[in-house]
Amino acid sequence: MQIYFAHPMTTYFSKQAHEALDAIEVKFPDAKLINPAKHRSQEMKYYFNLIQSADLIIFMTNPHLLIGKGVFDEIQLAKKLKKEIYFYNPLKKHFCSQFSMKRTLESERDWNNYARVKEVSFSE
Repeated sequence: MQIYFAHPMTTYFSKQAHEALDAIEVKFPDAKLINPAKHRSQEMKYYFNLIQSADLIIFMTNPHLLIGKGVFDEIQLAKKLKKEIYFYNPLKKHFCSQFSMKRTLESERDWNNYARVKEVSFSE
């Protein structure tokens, strides 16, 4: 199984990213991890091709539960391709398959804080 780990560029090589990577290894010990932080393309098409080759997408927000436009677009593509998607919550340090994304008021001006992510419980 191949897992693509989508996360904001502002979190590349951060403590939160390392914690998420460790959690992914524990939950999916036999998976091959595709970490965009280890790739150097400036073209989103390159990352979209990596997503197409993945079996599962795991994404993480920044500590304020925000994602940039790049991660937002990666998740939208994964949904379109009907990929299984998990949200790794860096505050609660766990995986969630039920989540919502809502664009922020600043989304057109600030692509680093493009959308807020929220876990969705079954009662919502």
